[in-house]
Amino acid sequence: MYRNPEQAYHWNAHITKELLVDIEHFEILLRNAADRALRQDNEGYS
Repeated sequence: MYRNPEQAYHWNAHITKELLVDIEHFEILLRNAADRALRQDNEGYS
């Protein structure tokens, strides 16, 4: 697949960088959904 370990290392670094962008977006969506749900549950307490 790769001719040397350095190529595999660079490919892995590139893929990891790209996946982290999607993971960060998912984290924000999840955090916002949790915040919205908690605010709705606690509306009557303030």
